Amino acid sequence: MFKKTNVTSQEGEPWQIYRRPLTSMSSRPGTHGTKPWVVVAGILFAALVIAVIEQGIRLSQVHQEVYKEYANSRQEAERKKQFKERCDSITAVVELRRCFEQQIDSSWDTQKDQEDLYAQKQMADWAWWMVILTMAIGVPSICLTGFGIWLVYLNLREAQHITIEAIKHTQVAEQTARIAERQLVVGQRPWVSAHIGIESAVTIKDGEFIVEVIVRMKNYGQSPAISVDVNLEVVPMIHNAIREKDRIVNDIKKRPRKNLGQKIFPTDTFTFAISTKISADAISKEWEGFNPPPERLMLSPAIIGCISYFSTNHAGIQPEVHITEFMAWLGRRNPDHPKTSLAFFVDDQVVPPEDIVVQLAIGTGDAT
Repeated sequence: MFKKTNVTSQEGEPWQIYRRPLTSMSSRPGTHGTKPWVVVAGILFAALVIAVIEQGIRLSQVHQEVYKEYANSRQEAERKKQFKERCDSITAVVELRRCFEQQIDSSWDTQKDQEDLYAQKQMADWAWWMVILTMAIGVPSICLTGFGIWLVYLNLREAQHITIEAIKHTQVAEQTARIAERQLVVGQRPWVSAHIGIESAVTIKDGEFIVEVIVRMKNYGQSPAISVDVNLEVVPMIHNAIREKDRIVNDIKKRPRKNLGQKIFPTDTFTFAISTKISADAISKEWEGFNPPPERLMLSPAIIGCISYFSTNHAGIQPEVHITEFMAWLGRRNPDHPKTSLAFFVDDQVVPPEDIVVQLAIGTGDAT
């Protein structure tokens, strides 16, 4: 349906343009153009009707002449017969005169009756030809009317086809406009990334895990990020990290926008520090049912959360919230194997920042 054409832009990049070839009315589905044989058939039919009418009129004239001569001959024979029957045996002059007068009057009456009969027959013949003529005119009229209705039907089908094509082109144009608008918004919106770090010691006291998390953010986009907010928690074990992170993200998406928060311009950075802890009850709950000795309680904490922000180039009353998720594991550096980390034991201790390993989960921390 569409023809593919390759062209080259001014920058030298190939473009692919799809053109829809023009089609005539006769080549489109559901439509047929006017055929030449239809016009020829109509002309031949009209000529045939005219020839039949002309021949019928000639035959009627010949029939009338023949009938008139036949009627005159019959009338003359009848008069001769009557005269012979009435006047042949009469010898008296007076009676013979009276017979002549009666024969003349009788011949006038017969001729008048014959003329009346002839006129009635002529009227009947003309009435018959009027019926034929009416039928000859009516049949082409019906055919022409049907042909006109057929053309109207084809025009309606063509209009319907054009309307459907126009709707399709409109839908394609609207979809293209939405894609172009989306690409423009994506290209001009802010993109904030997150980096998680620990710059102070981790304290474990009275069964609680206390840590200060540093979140470094940078805007890699083309417009300012406004209402920037950091939502962060620390969970005792890494096996619950993904579920708890998804819960935080879903809560942020449902939360109405607040006009509070930091504003980060393109290429600018911002550092956010937050102190958080894991309570002793939360740590004990993770080990519920195992009952290890208190000095052997340990945890592998994870820092989870997200950065929420908005764009100044949003369209509509309700702007779209942009979210950058992050998830990082915390551990103690293994002195025997520096590239590996160990869990924290829940006893009173202070772990310096140089002995803490922070590992950002794959696929998190990047601007999304």
